[in-house]
Amino acid sequence: ITFTDITLVWSDKHQAYISKGKIGVGNIYQNQLNTVMDGWVRLSKKDGMDVLTILLKTELGNIYFFEYENNVMRSYRRQSKPGPNDFNNLLIDMKPKKRRAEEGKGEPPYIFRCCYDEERMEDFEREMRKID
Repeated sequence: ITFTDITLVWSDKHQAYISKGKIGVGNIYQNQLNTVMDGWVRLSKKDGMDVLTILLKTELGNIYFFEYENNVMRSYRRQSKPGPNDFNNLLIDMKPKKRRAEEGKGEPPYIFRCCYDEERMEDFEREMRKID
């Protein structure tokens, strides 16, 4: 994901950087979007580890949720309308070896997976709404 416009504000109460206002998104993977979305981005620490949590809402009502913690990226898409969920299915059907990013220069390896924990996504949204 490439953000083109985002304002991060430090929260002493939450000990985290939290986005304020709409979020400009240039692209997700190779898909050019160049749009503005509702949602939140939070950069925090948990047990000394960096945690990045992102929730983005599209104009069509779809919600994308990403959480990177302890070298694992969890991703999930909740659709506004029933039908095949290509995003989640892509992650589920991908071979484990393809879901792993190898160690780079000075960077640890990480894996990504589909996260069907809607409660986790909803808890994050509730928490962010209280801050707004």
